[in-house]
Amino acid sequence: MKERTNGSGLMSRMNAAKHLGLERQTLVRLEKRGLLTPLRLGARRVLYRRDEIESLIERWAQSGMIETTGGEQC
Repeated sequence: MKERTNGSGLMSRMNAAKHLGLERQTLVRLEKRGLLTPLRLGARRVLYRRDEIESLIERWAQSGMIETTGGEQC
């Protein structure tokens, strides 16, 4: 599934949550634990680097937390 980015490899919080199969609030918890670095644009707009999201998926797959098939999350 191709996720929407803003053309520069950035994903909104909503799209990142969908891509990871998580709730948006879970992304906030991951930020607080230092697992994701948000890029804040104003008071409400938060973006994440797509490569950081993909890296997180890869780390989870290597640790056995998730299973992936063909680059997609199961």
